[in-house]
This record gives sequence, structure tokens and C-alpha cells, in this order.
Amino acid sequence: MKKSILAIGLGMSLLLSTPIMADVPDIDLASMSTEDLVSLRDSINAEIANKGGDNIIGEGVYTVGTDIKAGNFKVTPMKGYDGRTSFYIFKDSSEYDDYKGGNYDAGDCVIDLDSYEENDTDFGNLVLKDGEILYIDRGNAIIEEVDPSWKPE
Repeated sequence: MKKSILAIGLGMSLLLSTPIMADVPDIDLASMSTEDLVSLRDSINAEIANKGGDNIIGEGVYTVGTDIKAGNFKVTPMKGYDGRTSFYIFKDSSEYDDYKGGNYDAGDCVIDLDSYEENDTDFGNLVLKDGEILYIDRGNAIIEEVDPSWKPE
């Protein structure tokens, strides 16, 4: 009797510890149009963002090499923010300080992204180098690293 109770308990614990996998439909990506693929990618990125994903960058000041790595990035505005997200790049912190002090000629506004409409497909490319300051004014964006495979190493 003890053995059967132990066996039932062991069997139940194995059943409870077995991970349950949701049925994931096979998606034939090769048969999808570019437009459908882009729409699918945007939906996936939005869902990742809704779950607190790691590919969202928000307004603030980032030191390249410390807060964000140097590299090439594609940025796409987050839908739902009613306005424009601007990305400024400054060669160093003193140039950023000049800008915040009222010298609006300091630095370069490299990208203005609109996120007014749900169907907007606005995006931009950032090239960030160590020591630069990235300032994002308003809003959030999806950021993806771009590997320019054509570029010599």
C-alpha cells in the first residue's frame, strides 16, 4: 500500500513538473510578401515591448560606450506616442552641456521620427561612436542593431 501511494505521488509530481508547450503554428515565411513580413516583425516587436522587452530605448541621455554600445542601429518609433521622437548626437559631454545651456547649434539632430499614425513606417539609422552622447527627446523607440555585412572589418 505504501509503495502504491509513493508511486502515485511520484507520478503526480512528474506530471506537474512537465513543461506544457503551447501549440505554435508553422509559419511559412518564404511564402509571405515583404509587406506581410514587415507587419509580422512590427507586431512581434510591439508584443516584446508590451512584455518589457530589451529592445526599447526611451527619452534620456546615453553615453556611448557606457550606457549604450557603439554601433549601427535602426530605430523605429513606438506606436501610441502622440508626437515626434528626436535623436541628437553630440561629440562629447561638453557639446551636450552647451546645447542644454541654450546653444542649439551644438550637436546634430540626426533623426526625427513621427509616431502619430498607427500605420506610419517611419524609421531611422543611428551610427554611434565611443564617447559620443546620444540624447533622445520625447517618446520611445524600438532599437535594433544593424550589421552592415558589406562593410569591411
